[in-house]
Amino acid sequence: MVYDSAAKKTVLFSGFIDPPGGPFYAHDTWEYDGVSGTWTLISPDLPDAAPGGYPDVGAIAYDSARNRRYAFNGWILPGDIGAWHLRTFQWDGTQWVRIFPADDPVYRNPGMYTGGAGIAYHEGRQMVIWNNGAYRFTDPIQVTWSFDGAAWKLLSYSDGPPRSAGGTIAYDSARNAIVQFGGSGPFGFSPPDTWELVDADRVEIVRQPQHRAVVVGQPVQFSVVAKGAPPIGSFRWRKNGVNLNDGGVISGAETGILKINATNFVHVGQYDVVMTNDCGTATSAKANLNIVAKFGDGDIDSDVDLADADHLTECLQGPDAPRPAGCEAFDFDGDADVDSLDAAAFQIAFGN
Repeated sequence: MVYDSAAKKTVLFSGFIDPPGGPFYAHDTWEYDGVSGTWTLISPDLPDAAPGGYPDVGAIAYDSARNRRYAFNGWILPGDIGAWHLRTFQWDGTQWVRIFPADDPVYRNPGMYTGGAGIAYHEGRQMVIWNNGAYRFTDPIQVTWSFDGAAWKLLSYSDGPPRSAGGTIAYDSARNAIVQFGGSGPFGFSPPDTWELVDADRVEIVRQPQHRAVVVGQPVQFSVVAKGAPPIGSFRWRKNGVNLNDGGVISGAETGILKINATNFVHVGQYDVVMTNDCGTATSAKANLNIVAKFGDGDIDSDVDLADADHLTECLQGPDAPRPAGCEAFDFDGDADVDSLDAAAFQIAFGN
């Protein structure tokens, strides 16, 4: 069961039913509206993903980054009773549709099955984590996979939690970790242990690039501080979303410090940096670069006087309000607004 934050509905998929005549796994899908307090059946079935087979153990995940619901279902094939084969489905708004991701475990290794696997969405990595499961009813496996909406990737084969099926897992957003508890091991033994998949090695930005404002012709630099599994394989600075390269007055475009040795008005814009290591990619916040002929000189007559004070009054909008056109000279801190901090800096510049 998952919560779809875009639809504002709780979604229930699959489950075990034990009516008179024998138990079976349901593969219907329901939505719960917490406002009205009602359940609604939105899908009674899954498409037949294996000729002659039928769906068994299932799980669901909600990908909040892509606004997608995924169903992962074990499928029992004819003549192979007791073995679960992976099938992946995506909700198209009205029904489940089977999809065929790259490196689907069932094609990469037909010995990998999904019965009783723990499924959770990892918001930090923006991917679904699938842990352990069962090859057959009495043979749990030890394996961890990830699914990013396009392809499956094997993360661990033998160094994770012990072989188990039916364990419960969840994502801890405060610590960026997947937590697993319990599960049935070989011969039905259920160890009451807790395991974590801690994502401590991805790129994490410690200090963001800061806004800058300079007089034309002066040098300026942007810097970023990041941590993660070494090495951070690449830095790529961008201006307005376009990659920068070293050359001319620009240097450090592929390092943690970007330098512009002699600014010109063509350098005005928003700067950010994309960093990558083996565990993923992180993009910094955007930092503004404001370039002026003279700070406080709104009428560009080479002095800061009462006429400029009147102009400042027209430009003063407050924090985070977009800076009006023609007010660049009053944005002393380069944060794309004209507020009380800039007014205080103007008082220092007045008369010069």
